[in-house]
Amino acid sequence: MASKGGVHALTVSLAAELARHNIRVNTLAPGIIRTPLVENPDSMAAIHPLGRVGEVYDTSEAALFLATAGFVTGTTLPVDGGYAHGR
Repeated sequence: MASKGGVHALTVSLAAELARHNIRVNTLAPGIIRTPLVENPDSMAAIHPLGRVGEVYDTSEAALFLATAGFVTGTTLPVDGGYAHGR
Protein backbone atom coordinates (compact mmCIF):
# COMPACT_ATOMS: atom_id res chain seq x y z
CA MET A 1 0.00 0.00 0.00
CA ALA A 2 2.88 2.37 0.67
CA SER A 3 4.09 2.17 -2.92
CA LYS A 4 0.57 2.82 -4.25
CA GLY A 5 0.30 5.83 -1.97
CA GLY A 6 3.67 7.01 -3.19
CA VAL A 7 2.61 6.77 -6.83
CA HIS A 8 -0.56 8.73 -6.05
CA ALA A 9 1.38 11.41 -4.16
CA LEU A 10 3.89 11.69 -6.99
CA THR A 11 1.06 12.01 -9.52
CA VAL A 12 -0.58 14.85 -7.59
CA SER A 13 2.73 16.61 -6.95
CA LEU A 14 3.92 16.39 -10.57
CA ALA A 15 0.51 17.46 -11.87
CA ALA A 16 0.63 20.60 -9.72
CA GLU A 17 4.23 21.36 -10.67
CA LEU A 18 3.89 20.77 -14.42
CA ALA A 19 0.42 22.23 -15.03
CA ARG A 20 1.86 25.68 -15.76
CA HIS A 21 3.70 24.08 -18.70
CA ASN A 22 0.44 22.52 -19.93
CA ILE A 23 1.69 19.05 -18.99
CA ARG A 24 -0.91 16.76 -17.46
CA VAL A 25 0.02 13.88 -15.15
CA ASN A 26 -2.40 11.03 -14.40
CA THR A 27 -2.11 7.38 -13.45
CA LEU A 28 -4.11 4.21 -13.98
CA ALA A 29 -4.73 1.77 -11.14
CA PRO A 30 -5.67 -1.51 -12.81
CA GLY A 31 -7.30 -4.35 -10.93
CA ILE A 32 -7.19 -7.95 -12.08
CA ILE A 33 -6.64 -7.84 -15.84
CA ARG A 34 -6.63 -10.95 -18.02
CA THR A 35 -2.99 -11.25 -19.12
CA PRO A 36 -0.57 -14.17 -19.38
CA LEU A 37 0.77 -13.19 -15.93
CA VAL A 38 -2.55 -13.87 -14.18
CA GLU A 39 -3.30 -17.52 -13.52
CA ASN A 40 -6.97 -18.51 -13.78
CA PRO A 41 -8.34 -14.94 -13.81
CA ASP A 42 -11.97 -16.08 -14.17
CA SER A 43 -11.85 -17.54 -10.68
CA MET A 44 -11.59 -13.96 -9.39
CA ALA A 45 -14.56 -12.57 -11.32
CA ALA A 46 -16.93 -12.92 -8.37
CA ILE A 47 -15.03 -10.37 -6.25
CA HIS A 48 -15.79 -7.60 -8.76
CA PRO A 49 -19.14 -5.79 -8.70
CA LEU A 50 -19.22 -6.02 -12.52
CA GLY A 51 -18.88 -9.80 -12.25
CA ARG A 52 -15.89 -10.16 -14.54
CA VAL A 53 -12.16 -9.53 -14.64
CA GLY A 54 -10.73 -6.77 -16.76
CA GLU A 55 -9.54 -7.18 -20.30
CA VAL A 56 -6.55 -5.41 -21.83
CA TYR A 57 -8.90 -3.18 -23.84
CA ASP A 58 -10.40 -1.91 -20.55
CA THR A 59 -7.07 -0.40 -19.55
CA SER A 60 -6.46 0.81 -23.11
CA GLU A 61 -9.78 2.66 -23.13
CA ALA A 62 -8.98 4.26 -19.78
CA ALA A 63 -5.54 5.35 -21.01
CA LEU A 64 -7.10 6.81 -24.16
CA PHE A 65 -9.61 8.72 -22.04
CA LEU A 66 -6.86 10.23 -19.88
CA ALA A 67 -4.76 11.05 -22.94
CA THR A 68 -7.61 12.96 -24.56
CA ALA A 69 -9.27 14.56 -21.52
CA GLY A 70 -7.52 17.91 -21.67
CA PHE A 71 -8.87 19.24 -18.37
CA VAL A 72 -8.00 16.19 -16.24
CA THR A 73 -4.75 16.16 -14.29
CA GLY A 74 -3.52 14.83 -10.97
CA THR A 75 -5.91 11.91 -10.83
CA THR A 76 -5.52 8.19 -10.30
CA LEU A 77 -8.17 6.35 -12.30
CA PRO A 78 -9.12 2.92 -10.96
CA VAL A 79 -9.71 0.37 -13.72
CA ASP A 80 -10.84 -2.44 -11.45
CA GLY A 81 -14.48 -3.18 -12.21
CA GLY A 82 -15.59 -1.38 -9.05
CA TYR A 83 -13.53 -3.59 -6.74
CA ALA A 84 -12.00 -0.74 -4.71
CA HIS A 85 -15.34 0.90 -4.02
CA GLY A 86 -17.92 -1.85 -4.22
CA ARG A 87 -16.79 -4.60 -1.89
